[in-house]
This record gives sequence, structure tokens and C-alpha cells, in this order.
Amino acid sequence: MGQPASTTLELLAARLEPFYGFRSLLAFKQKFRPRWEPVYLIFPGMTSLPRISLAILRAYLPGLGPGEVRALLAEALHAAPRPGRARPAPAAAPEPPQ
Repeated sequence: MGQPASTTLELLAARLEPFYGFRSLLAFKQKFRPRWEPVYLIFPGMTSLPRISLAILRAYLPGLGPGEVRALLAEALHAAPRPGRARPAPAAAPEPPQ
């Protein structure tokens, strides 16, 4: 995954943590010693990513209203790295074992 996409995903995970609890869910799952395997997303082109992102967001947080979705996406886009702009500090999150 490229650096901008990775940074954007880290930022979204940090912002969605209060709603979904990624870190506590990961800590809980670690008790069962899961086997981590890569997951791939194949899509027709970059223009389809916003629609795919929204579908994934709604799958994980079905109760999120349109205004909350817009606010989260706007914040993520605002914080995404751009050429000539300092990169935001990534949120500390536990890494899955390899």
C-alpha cells in the first residue's frame, strides 16, 4: 500500500476508534492467536474508491449518519498528506503479528 493511502487509513482508524473500538477488538482477538492473512481489494479504478470506502464504512458503522460520515471523510481528506505539506503524526496502533 502506498504511503498516502496508509497514512489516510491510520488517520481514519484513529478517528473511528471511539465508535468501533479497533484497538480493544484487536487485543481481544489476540487471545485466540489468530492467523493473519493478507486481504486484497480489486477495483476498476481510482474513481470508484470513494463509493467503496463509503460502503465499507457503512458496513462497519451502520448507525453512522450522513453528517457524521461527511465530517469523518472531510477530516481524513484534510489531514491526508500532500506534496509540500508536512505529514501528520500517525496514531499509535498495535500492529498485527506477521
